[in-house]
Amino acid sequence: MHTIGESAFGSCTALEHISLGKDMINIGAGAFQSSYNIKTITCHNTSPHAIDNSWANGVFSTEVVNTAMLIVPQGSLNTYKSTDGWKDFKHIIEQQSTTGDVNNDNQVNATDVVAVYNHIGGTINDDAVAYYADINQDGIVNSADVVSIYNIIVDGK
Repeated sequence: MHTIGESAFGSCTALEHISLGKDMINIGAGAFQSSYNIKTITCHNTSPHAIDNSWANGVFSTEVVNTAMLIVPQGSLNTYKSTDGWKDFKHIIEQQSTTGDVNNDNQVNATDVVAVYNHIGGTINDDAVAYYADINQDGIVNSADVVSIYNIIVDGK
């Protein structure tokens, strides 16, 4: 799919997660306006096209721009942070290459366990760590996630 039409998912309050394909080139005005429950937007396009996030006709509501996690392909973080509309998002992180790689260094090891502990203890305030530390995806970062990373390390998977 290359295009999402104007107001296509407007006021869709059940919508929480969006995945936009690598061929997405046009998102119409108000496509996701008033869809206030969007938590994550995963983009697969490494060269995003500008979008309109103006108050009246924006693709996404201001609430979504301020609170949702925008997950972009590895190596394209700076491109999204400089592209009109996408750069307005407050929480932009790159896609993780390996489950358990909380610090995104392409390895799952003790430093990832430390990153989760530091997040739990409040000494790290980083969007990527906060998102990727929730290994079991239950919405809470806790000791169960530490155990999950430990198991990944021990099992070598």
